[in-house]
This record gives sequence, structure tokens and C-alpha cells, in this order.
Amino acid sequence: MQLLSIYILALTSLVASGEQGYMTKQMKDTILKMHNDYRRGEGASNMIELEWDYNLETAAQRWANNCLYDHEDAEFGVDPGENLYFSSFFMGSNQKEALLKDGTTRWFNEKYNYEWESKDCGYYNCHYTQMVWARTAKIGCASKMCYPLRESRWDKYAWFLVCRYYPGGNYIRTYPYTRGGAQCSTCPTPSVCNNGLCKLTAAVDKVKPHISECTNKDSNCDMWATEMNQCETNPKFMLTSCSLACNVCGGGKPVQKADCEDSGNSCPGWADDGECFSNPYWMLDNCKKSCRTCGGDRGSCGDEDDECPSWAKDNECKKNPNWMLVHCKKSCNPCSGGRV
Repeated sequence: MQLLSIYILALTSLVASGEQGYMTKQMKDTILKMHNDYRRGEGASNMIELEWDYNLETAAQRWANNCLYDHEDAEFGVDPGENLYFSSFFMGSNQKEALLKDGTTRWFNEKYNYEWESKDCGYYNCHYTQMVWARTAKIGCASKMCYPLRESRWDKYAWFLVCRYYPGGNYIRTYPYTRGGAQCSTCPTPSVCNNGLCKLTAAVDKVKPHISECTNKDSNCDMWATEMNQCETNPKFMLTSCSLACNVCGGGKPVQKADCEDSGNSCPGWADDGECFSNPYWMLDNCKKSCRTCGGDRGSCGDEDDECPSWAKDNECKKNPNWMLVHCKKSCNPCSGGRV
């Protein structure tokens, strides 16, 4: 998938926006609808309707924030499928959503180079096959404006889009979906037909709200980061093996009251619009005061998922605080200003 995205970049010209790249609700709705519309259009008999998954979104945001144009290696725990895209082509005042639409469209347009009978997406068509992989039921995407995007052969800034899919697709010698027969005629059970897509009526297995832990996997990480600048010169290894030392965890350490500030004047408005909940990874790192993550009044102190106590027991409040402190407040016990 990497070669294709570099090729896509060659087709664009670069004019940058200074905005951060986090996903708004409108962007999430747009990319979910585009995926489901494309999936419906394939006429498959077993195509599952995608739903948005905030755990996949959080994992995608963690990876996007690294600004490293490469896939997260499976050895570090990535089970979902993954599509990447980047560009800094200027598309007007609605730039972020336009770029998102462009990336999603380019992924799907790989279809016209895909040879069905080969059952192989090769180097150039795997974005398309992941998009229309029938068994995939969940999607979560994130974006980031990178200065620069490393490993992209571009030394300035670029808008980086990461989408994660669960269950992942692109299995060798396997068709992405079933051709022939009426739409929904071979849907998995239990499900109902929703305008040509199989809408699952039972929960898909939970996707845990983190991919890789925010930690140093080697005792030399701090030395490599501070004395040898390896976070910049060897990012593929360091950002996954020494994420704590490279400071790319997005809140991997407990927030202290002394650090309770907003990074910009727009934070209160974004918080009022619900962005602390819909975009926790970016907001809790940049709008701590407005999102009330530093103690004191935090609004409703409850859990949004019945798995929260189990995740908290597994130490997820420390491993993945940006997601957990928003969605599992009760289990993580930050409501009265307590530390995680």
C-alpha cells in the first residue's frame, strides 16, 4: 500500500494548511458513508455494513500522531487492517473534508486495476480490497497535519490519513466478497438486510481501546532518544519500541494540574461542541483545561462501555489515558481530581 500512496502524492501539488488534522464528527460521518456506499455498490451477497469504532479511531490517531508514513508492524499488536493516504493539495476552505474524500476515492479507484480471478491485491490495489472486504464490520479513522511526514519522500508538511478496519482483510488467495446471487442472500447470522448491506444484529467482538502500550521496551530508550536523536533518525523502530522516550504517546503520563492549560483560544468552543468526546486523542492533549481533565468539575462521572471495569483492571487507564479518561471515567476514577 505504501508505493501506491507515494504515487498518489506525485499527482498532487503542495499547498499547506496550518490546521491540525483531527477528525470532526462530520468527517467521520462522511468517510463512513463513503465506505458503505462503495461497499453497497459492489452488489455482493455477503457485504457487512460498517459501523464506526472509537477504539479503532483512537489507535489510528495514536499512529497518525507519529507522522511516520508506514504501516504499524504486526509484531507490535496490529490485528486490524490499515489504509494510509497523504497529501497537501489545497482544496479550498473545506480542505480537510475534501482531502478525506479524495483519499477515500483514490483507494476505491484501485478497483479498476484489480484482477478478480487472481485473488491477489498485489502492491497497488490493497486499499480497495480492504475497503470492500465483506467480513470487515468496523472502521475507525484519524488524521494529522504533519510537519513533516517522515518516510514520505516529502520534506515539508502533509495531511496524513489513517484508517483501521476490523476484522482486517486482504487474506492471500481469498476473494474480498462473494459474487453472484442477490444482495444480502448470504449474509452472516444474525443480521438483517439494510439496502443491500448485511447489518449485524449482534455485537462484533470488542476492539480493545489501545494497540501498543505507551512504554519503553528497551532500557536504552532514553539514551537513544536524548543523546542520539534516534526518534528522528530511526523513527520506524523508536516510535513503536520507545514511544515513551520519544514522547509520542499523546498523554501517556498522568496529567498534572500544573499542566492544565489550553494550547489555543479555540479550545473552549471545541469543547462546547463535544470534541473532547468525539476527538479525545487530540483534545485531551491540547485542550486540557477546556476538557476538564485536570481535576475539579468533570461533568458526568460514568462509564460509557460495560467493558470499562475490565479494561481498567488491565491497566488501560495508564496505557491509553486519552480514550479511557473520556469514556471510562468511573472505572479510572479521575472525576474528583484523582490521578490515574
